[in-house]
Amino acid sequence: MRPTFRVVLNVVVAALLVASHTFCASAQSDEELRQLYFKRDFSRIEEFARAGDTRAEAWMGLIMNEAQRRTEAKEWYRRAAEKDNRFAIGGLAQMHQRDREYGEAARWHKRGAELGITNSQYLYASMLVEGQGIPMNEAEAFRWFSAAAGGGHRYSNVQLAKLYFHGVGTAQDHIQAYAHIEVALKAFSEADVLAAEARALRNQLEARLLPEEIDEARQRARQLKPARYRW
Repeated sequence: MRPTFRVVLNVVVAALLVASHTFCASAQSDEELRQLYFKRDFSRIEEFARAGDTRAEAWMGLIMNEAQRRTEAKEWYRRAAEKDNRFAIGGLAQMHQRDREYGEAARWHKRGAELGITNSQYLYASMLVEGQGIPMNEAEAFRWFSAAAGGGHRYSNVQLAKLYFHGVGTAQDHIQAYAHIEVALKAFSEADVLAAEARALRNQLEARLLPEEIDEARQRARQLKPARYRW
């Protein structure tokens, strides 16, 4: 039996309505989503998320995490993270890490590292150094700490200095270690969690280096320092 014109028309109109709704649900700007969050209009954000808006999925991950609904938070974060949303990747990785699901944490930190997220690079390198959730690989850790430091992640400079100091993951080089400590300390405030450790390491290096070697290290530091620091 052939469908009537009215039946066909109704199907087409329904399809257009669905398409229109999906378009509208994914047309929000970042600022509009942010305002919905601060207004606590979570149902509207969820509507966008269920329509496939990646940014809204990431917001839902945050909302569910704040509500201590961790299983749902991970699921929303995962949806956005699989589409390379950087906020979701970081949020998901850190949730897995807090829950001691280290293999999953490492997987998502690596995904973020490969996308160039400096904090992911730092955290993935830290897991490689410890062998936490993944096989220990100090040379690979050195590579990712270097990438993060080059992108302005100041804590990575302290870790690189330690690797150079001990000759772990790279050749021992006290001049290069001092250079990275100098870069870190230029960016640190007194409140930075690694500031005291960085100063202690610099003191050890100064006891081992000649004055001309310290001068060389400071010259290298000026070459190493990125234009600005970012997370």
